[in-house]
Amino acid sequence: MTEFKSSWKPEEQEYTAFLIATIALTIAFTAYKYTTNLYTIFTIFIIAAAAIVTREIGQRIIAQWMDMYVELETSEEGLSTTLLGALIAGITGIGFLFLFPIESKYSGHKYEQWGKSVDAMWAKRQYWLASSGIIALIIVSALLSLLNFELAAQLMILFAFFQILPLDYSKIPTGTLDGAYILRWSGFVWTGLMGLILILIALI
Repeated sequence: MTEFKSSWKPEEQEYTAFLIATIALTIAFTAYKYTTNLYTIFTIFIIAAAAIVTREIGQRIIAQWMDMYVELETSEEGLSTTLLGALIAGITGIGFLFLFPIESKYSGHKYEQWGKSVDAMWAKRQYWLASSGIIALIIVSALLSLLNFELAAQLMILFAFFQILPLDYSKIPTGTLDGAYILRWSGFVWTGLMGLILILIALI
């Protein structure tokens, strides 16, 4: 049996993907807010990094429990779309936003352990992982809002909104988003999570 990597130990390429995605999110958020203030831009960079880390922690908690592994990747198509949105927002001054720089790949043990690693349940395991990342973003966004960190709460819940979009089509340049994994298994859960996100967007 091949030794399985720890869910908590990112690969070297994941650090690169994380940095590229954080920079892309920072550019998109900065253009969306239409700001040139260096302090605000630095704050946005921290928030962008925190949003990705929050999603990763949510997914990796479940991955550790299910003997699975999550790999963070940048989406070339999604990066292009994200930067295109930032360009439009920067030129027009309109609050235009696309956030599709990342996607995740999932892998796991091939042996059965209490039903967690049965191949027939693979779609459900992907659904659990994708859902946990979205739930983590919702919880942290709500807490940030309660603590009056309005900018952080707003940007993080916007990131969650784009990640829950059920997009996984070759003709739409986004890569595979978390919402696609969730909707494949449970439309009810997807609708509930999207509803919570929209409520938070309206309230924050």
